[in-house]
Amino acid sequence: TTGGAGHTDGNGGVGGEISITSTSSTTTLGANIAAIGGAGGGGAGTQGAGGDVTCVSATVLGGSILIDTGATAGTVTFSNTLNGTAAHTQTLGITAGTGHIVFSGTVGTTALGAVTLTSATNVTGAIFTATSLTQTAGAGTTTFSGTVTTTGKADVAGGFVNIAATVGNISFAAITANGGTPTTSAGENGGDVTLYSAGGTIAVTGTISTIGSNATADGNGGVGGDVVITGAADTVDVVAITTTGGNGNTNGDGGAAGVITLTATDSTLTLAGTITATGGTLAGGGATGAGGATAFVAGTGLIDTADQIITVGSGALTFTSRTIALPTPANRIATSGAITLPPDTNAIGIGIGDAATGAFNLTVAEIGSITNGAASIRIGRDGGTHAIEIKAITFNDSITIEGDDITVKGAITCTGDASITFIGADG
Repeated sequence: TTGGAGHTDGNGGVGGEISITSTSSTTTLGANIAAIGGAGGGGAGTQGAGGDVTCVSATVLGGSILIDTGATAGTVTFSNTLNGTAAHTQTLGITAGTGHIVFSGTVGTTALGAVTLTSATNVTGAIFTATSLTQTAGAGTTTFSGTVTTTGKADVAGGFVNIAATVGNISFAAITANGGTPTTSAGENGGDVTLYSAGGTIAVTGTISTIGSNATADGNGGVGGDVVITGAADTVDVVAITTTGGNGNTNGDGGAAGVITLTATDSTLTLAGTITATGGTLAGGGATGAGGATAFVAGTGLIDTADQIITVGSGALTFTSRTIALPTPANRIATSGAITLPPDTNAIGIGIGDAATGAFNLTVAEIGSITNGAASIRIGRDGGTHAIEIKAITFNDSITIEGDDITVKGAITCTGDASITFIGADG
């Protein structure tokens, strides 16, 4: 239903609206749909608005389908359920320009294939199951009020969820992108999850799970998928993330955990649940999978762990921010890898111990939240010129403290084989 092209300075015609309602219970889409506004004339003409496309009845994809309303307005709506014909087979691509994309009912009781949302202002959905989900551009909000699932079918890795070019808020109830169950031997890898907003908040109110599946016969466990969440200009709130590697079988190694990177640029990064990035367990002559390197970044803002448990196996753990609130209950942070605690810039003051002066402040209880067993702890930036005040404190692991002016105003205790190293301005 494409509109006609304008001439000279004339505007393009409006695309016609399309509404599909089945006289039976289900509509089967077997061909692509286009409702694009006509092109503007070569002078001052503008493109016509695209037409709305609405599938009113329960809908099934009879093949791989493209729905296109062009670069201008034209909303695509599935008012009822949407399913594939065969699980993880029929793909769906939608271009809605400055219109919206609305999935009102459950999507993927029979899972769709790969779903690509090329453009829209707002995207809205509920329960959504597909091989993968990609949104390449969005001018407004992206909201899924039900679990988005891209777990692989048998013998297939989990699919990715990539919401990578939005401007507004991103909100998910939960994301599950685990590796499929193997029918022969080795486990399957979990899918990667990437959420990026250039200007809005990001909130995930349930668990993000990208677990590698367990091997079912002699073989390695699947690798956990990576999770990268970036709020370029606003807050990030995450309940829980699990990127665990799958277990090995017989002589197989455990799968490595996925990498986790959470960034709330110059804003507040808040955890509201457990963060787990441990490698899968070994079997027989195998080896335990590596833990996932995990980084929390808030720039000039605050990292607030809200007393949650953070367990990353052998993975390195980094917290970078202007101010920080580590857990206060004991033994909430666990890794056998290195822990790094740098302020966002070299000159930010650091306080270690109760009532110590410094914007980047770590109390006795916060240091006590680090479980004994870390390979090392480092406070301060490499080459940092921090003024550091240290009051009475106990370290259970070897620690390096780096700054320009380091003042000790209380007893420093190192337990077991822990040691302390100070690096001043002259190195």
